[in-house]
Amino acid sequence: MKKICFAVMLLFSSLSAGPAYAAISFEEGDETVVWLTDTQYYAKTYPEIMIKQIQWIIENRDQYNIKYVFHTGDLVNEPNDEVQWERTDQIMKMLDMTRIPYGVLAGNHDLVHGDDPYRVFTDNFGYHRFIRQPFYGGSFENNRGHYDLLTIQNQPYIMIYMGFELNRGAIKWLNKVLREYRGHKAILAFHDYLNFKSERSPAGEELYQKVVLKNKNVQLVLSGHYYGTGFLESRLSPEQRVFQMLANYQTEKHGGNGFMRLLFFKPDQNQIQVDTYSPYLNKFRSKKKLPKERFLLELKE
Repeated sequence: MKKICFAVMLLFSSLSAGPAYAAISFEEGDETVVWLTDTQYYAKTYPEIMIKQIQWIIENRDQYNIKYVFHTGDLVNEPNDEVQWERTDQIMKMLDMTRIPYGVLAGNHDLVHGDDPYRVFTDNFGYHRFIRQPFYGGSFENNRGHYDLLTIQNQPYIMIYMGFELNRGAIKWLNKVLREYRGHKAILAFHDYLNFKSERSPAGEELYQKVVLKNKNVQLVLSGHYYGTGFLESRLSPEQRVFQMLANYQTEKHGGNGFMRLLFFKPDQNQIQVDTYSPYLNKFRSKKKLPKERFLLELKE
């Protein structure tokens, strides 16, 4: 463990004097949420890439008003590999050390076989890790699901997570929390929801029917798991649209080339600008990948 920690801190310090980053689609007054997902190959083979992502978040926290970081699962590739968990644990502790709010959930690669599949995940990212954080709202089954509370553009938000494999208790808990915080704008984070064809998976359809449709405060749904990117807009009423997004770059070079999503919340405009950027490459997605990688969400007409 000490060797892993030392290696991470050494890389952390060596990256702090890196090159200037390219300008991004950020305007004065925006507030930013960062979205990571499916970083499993970084944990396995390329930890320096994930360190670069977290380093960018820390270095640019003030400049880009970074309020929060999502991770939608597959923190590791082999759940029984202690080294992968130690790497991810230490890298994410960089956010703990700098007090940047973040949340994680378990993907299928984070689960072990047996009667207690969440055992290793909760050992590393269970309730105990977050309980003293001021943004942390509460837990379902030792962080199999959880929710965070914060303010973005003077609006109360709830970020609510549920890990891989649904059960009746999970659905019930999600609805209970969303009803309790019906005055908060809600962003839902799952591992398995939307696929690259921009269609909901069977698990995603169950969540849509049993959770999304029942809660008028849901605005966004984020997910990974399936390779590639996807986008689906569902209009639930004249007043409510729900934007559902998939992002998973793990099949690209070096386990994803460091690409991550940036969500810029616009002041008083009910708009979110979505962009895709790699601190590792210091570049945006190529033009041929757009508009699936850079687009504007109009939350209300």
